[in-house]
Amino acid sequence: MTVPGSIEVYLPDSDDDLITPDGGYLVNSVPLLDQLTGFGVRVEIELENTGSDTLDIAASFRLAPASDSANIYDGNNDVALAEAAASLAPSSTQTVVLEASLAQGDPNLDLITGDGFRIGLDVRATGSSTVRYRLTGFALTLSQRPFDLIVP
Repeated sequence: MTVPGSIEVYLPDSDDDLITPDGGYLVNSVPLLDQLTGFGVRVEIELENTGSDTLDIAASFRLAPASDSANIYDGNNDVALAEAAASLAPSSTQTVVLEASLAQGDPNLDLITGDGFRIGLDVRATGSSTVRYRLTGFALTLSQRPFDLIVP
């Protein structure tokens, strides 16, 4: 993708327009979300500057309630759980890692309810060059007390 000064890309894309923010990905088929005790995420993005000028790259992983379907990147009822930045020299490659965890008692864990939750990733590039990006790793961990699974 050619960066003409700055560009922002949103993943996953639910409306076939990568540069328009939307509701991200809805996770709603996980049983017993209302008894969650922890949440963790790790995302790895490989970035390659194939152009001749330096690029500044920033990325964030977003978490929002299921009801936030219009824009999970606007700061209303959503949160940036993990952020990373890199300066990418011409003809170089770098991997950025976004990692976060939530434990019981963290108010951001309240965004995850029995109705589900939304996740998304935005990658911003600033400069005048060409960048390739590739998602090379993604892990999402949901924790629950084991005895909560036993229903009398």
